[in-house]
Amino acid sequence: METVSQSLLFLHFVGLAVLLGGFVVQWRARSTQVTMLMVVGAGAQILTGLLLVGVQALRDRPIDGAQVTAKLIVGLAVIIMAQLGRRRGEAAGLFYGVGLLTLVDVGIAVFWN
Repeated sequence: METVSQSLLFLHFVGLAVLLGGFVVQWRARSTQVTMLMVVGAGAQILTGLLLVGVQALRDRPIDGAQVTAKLIVGLAVIIMAQLGRRRGEAAGLFYGVGLLTLVDVGIAVFWN
């Protein structure tokens, strides 16, 4: 079960790298286009995050329900904004919203005790 947990955490980090990396690449190119990779990264973040919580529950490890709920809400907002930004093309508000909320999600993960 430890291997499953570590594999999911690895994939969770890959999803973050794809999402945040896509944002930085577009930002450096002075584009506000949300890319399909950013949408995929956001989806990977949600899926692997939920699976990580499930594995923790199966292992009878404590789960901070408030933190999980906060991260899920922010993650859902990110993927909704990314999907809308992808459909609309150049959408600065949605593009920067995706980047900002992604950083908020990382902040919740790191600083929430």
